[in-house]
Amino acid sequence: MSRFDLSIGEIVERTGVSEPTLRVWERRYGFPEPQRTASGHRRYSRAQADALARVLALRDSGLSITAAIARVQLPPDTASVSLFATLRGLQGERVARAVRKPALVALSHAIEDEALACAQARVALGCFQREGFYRRSQARWRELASTAPVAAVLADFGQLRADGAHPVEVPIGQSAQLTREWAIVLHGGRCSVCMVARELASSNVDASSRDRSFETLWSVDPDAVDALARACLTVMADRLPGMVARAEEELAAGSVATAAEQIRLSAAITDRTLAGLT
Repeated sequence: MSRFDLSIGEIVERTGVSEPTLRVWERRYGFPEPQRTASGHRRYSRAQADALARVLALRDSGLSITAAIARVQLPPDTASVSLFATLRGLQGERVARAVRKPALVALSHAIEDEALACAQARVALGCFQREGFYRRSQARWRELASTAPVAAVLADFGQLRADGAHPVEVPIGQSAQLTREWAIVLHGGRCSVCMVARELASSNVDASSRDRSFETLWSVDPDAVDALARACLTVMADRLPGMVARAEEELAAGSVATAAEQIRLSAAITDRTLAGLT
C-alpha cells in the first residue's frame, strides 16, 4: 500500500492543483481521498500525486474533469501497461531514437555496469520480452540484485518465481504491451537511471540481432525513474503486494543526487555506451 506522507501543500506544489480545487474534487468526486492525521490534517500518497497528474493531462487533451477523474479511477488493465508510453509521456517533445539491437545492448550494459560501479541500487527492475533474453543476462542481474532489497524482472516466464529467486521472475502474459518492450529501472540514492525501448512494428522479435530495431528513451531524472518503476509495480501488484509495498517505501525515500551528479551519471553512461560500440 502506498504511504500517505505528502501534505496538501506538497501535493499542490507537485501537481499545480490548488487547495480549494482539491477540496472541491474530494467532496464532489471522492478524489483524491486523503488519509487524516490525528490532528485532522490531510495526507496524500505519491500514487495519488501521479493520479492527479494523469487527470490534468486528460483534461488538457479535451476531457471534462468528471470524465478524466472517472477514467483515472478505473482499475488498471495490466495487459495495457506500456513502459515506453509512460516515459514518452513524461519527456514531452523529446523524440525517441531508433537503434538496432547491438546499440541497445551497448546502452543496456553501460547502464548496468555504471549502476554496479555505484553500488547504490535499492530497486532494480527489468523487462526482457522473452525468458531466453533474460537468461543471457541473468548473471548480470543477479549481481545487480545483490545490492537491491527489491529486484524483479518481467518476461514471458511460464510461472511466477518468488521463493528463492533474486531477482523475482514475473510473467507478463502473451498479450501484454510489455512483450515488445525492453526496460531497465534502477533507483538508488545518487544513482537513479531508467531506459525503455519498444520494438518497432517493422521489427521481428525472432529475427537476428542486426535486423531488430527499437525506438529508445533513457533518463537520469529521478521523477522519470520513479514513474517507470511505479508502472512496473502495477504489473506486479496483484501477485506480489508485499514486494510492491517495500518498493514503494524505497521509492518514497527519493533521490539525493544533485544536478551535477546527474550530469556526471549521464556522461558516464554515454562514455560506456560508446566504448561498447567500438
